[in-house]
Amino acid sequence: MKTSPIVKILALLLLFVIQLGTTHAQAPGQVTGTVKDSEGSPLGGVLVNFQLGSPATQITVITKKDGTFALGLPAGSFNVSAELRGYTRGETENVLVVKQGKREEVHIKLEVSNDPLDLETQINGAELLSAIPIHERREFVHRCTGCHSLGVVGGVRMSQRDWGAIVRRMSGQHPTGKGALGAWGPWERASWDETIPKLAKFFGSRAAPLDYQSFPITNDIEHLSGVVIKEFELSRAEIYTHDVAADPSRDRIWYGDQAADKVNTVGKFGWYDPETGESQEYEVPQCKGFTRVSTDERTGRVWVGCDNALAYWDSRTDQVVIFPLDLGGKTMHGLAFDSQGNVWLPLLNKTANMNDDEFDYIGRFDPKTSTLTEYKIPTPLSGPYEVGVDSKDNVWFTEIIANQIGKLDPKTGKFSEYPIPTRNGAPRRFDIDSKDNIWFVEFVGNKLGMLDSETGQITEYEIPTPLSFPYACSVDRNDIVWFSEIFGNRIGRFDPKTKTFREYPIPSRLSGIKKLDFTYVEDKTIVWGGYRVGPTVVRFEIPKE
Repeated sequence: MKTSPIVKILALLLLFVIQLGTTHAQAPGQVTGTVKDSEGSPLGGVLVNFQLGSPATQITVITKKDGTFALGLPAGSFNVSAELRGYTRGETENVLVVKQGKREEVHIKLEVSNDPLDLETQINGAELLSAIPIHERREFVHRCTGCHSLGVVGGVRMSQRDWGAIVRRMSGQHPTGKGALGAWGPWERASWDETIPKLAKFFGSRAAPLDYQSFPITNDIEHLSGVVIKEFELSRAEIYTHDVAADPSRDRIWYGDQAADKVNTVGKFGWYDPETGESQEYEVPQCKGFTRVSTDERTGRVWVGCDNALAYWDSRTDQVVIFPLDLGGKTMHGLAFDSQGNVWLPLLNKTANMNDDEFDYIGRFDPKTSTLTEYKIPTPLSGPYEVGVDSKDNVWFTEIIANQIGKLDPKTGKFSEYPIPTRNGAPRRFDIDSKDNIWFVEFVGNKLGMLDSETGQITEYEIPTPLSFPYACSVDRNDIVWFSEIFGNRIGRFDPKTKTFREYPIPSRLSGIKKLDFTYVEDKTIVWGGYRVGPTVVRFEIPKE
């Protein structure tokens, strides 16, 4: 049967239209530019920020040694700024209008800053802590590392009364604070009021500028210039994104809302699609907020939990299934899954009086029967902080107070415990690689650790930024270990084969990134995190090494 000429012409025309549409969809606007100082010398390592719309999306690139940068941007109007330590923040005079498939140029000059308080606002928490005498750091370390970086007070000067008002307000929001929550964590025994005089001493109305050390990122600038960082603002301003998790079946990110006001809220978690900007949230009325969100790749379920309930999102029905819990006064502090679909939980004895005969537990929840089984950890008040399951269904956990890594064999009920070599290292959150090695961060020890699950031997690696307070680590599909630095306000990368570190800046001073997770685009690893302070998820696209 012959095809008529008209049909052929229509087919060719349709093909042309499709190709044209595809070309435009894949052709972002191209932006190039330079950043120089007031004398015209190029500045390398500058963070150049392009902010778009509301809710805001910010895209950040880093200049090369010669001060140049280049990137593709979607069509739209952008506010452009540039930041570099030691200089005042620079902005373009006019909004940058990017058109699809067009080229634009941006040129920014930065002026040297001579204002000591302005310079102080540019430092991170690790550098700020370096200015405080060692014998007086304890109060800041004890109180100001769990949720945010001490760097947020850099450049701030207030009276003791004003600091007192802030501390009392914050203690009600802090998971281990008193105030509105009305409960202490098992390791918190002192009054928050002791923090106020210390803040007033170093950041009072008449306090002098700080004499701090500088801890620059040591990566080669040319490598950093290949990094693209995107920050996406979520739908509600009051969201506190504690954890994020990659969707096991779609290209979107799940987050748990820790909630700014835990007293009067309903627990929510949700997903965000970075391509479309769409999002959706789900409620668990039994909870006030979530510090964990975890995806079970075997089932496609996305789990959250609190002291009163466990819940998962069912990908087949787009509904949330809720399991009420009675932990008997204990507090849940993590989620992990074995091959049988059981959910494992570290359970802290929240009602403990810090006696040697009081214990914490590891819990196993069976969703099929809604039953919870508890296993008593041998070390009293060990502080189980995070839990994970290896390929053999052994259950591993960190003991942040006892300074150990723990293991439970569910088949026998036998525990094994492995002391951390560094005294008071404080192992916090961890992950497991493809060989079942246990990778963990030492929050106080400022180290990355690896426990060989076959031999029980622990190897430690010093993190490049001193006083960084690494919070969590995650292992990608290539067995590269990534970690977050609460005080360093950076994320880090460790290659176990070459034993080398790299660190990457976080554009926001108030990030407080906790857990990292990954998506993959061709051969690129995309690293995701959530800002603890503010409704933001962040995406790092980092060049393959």
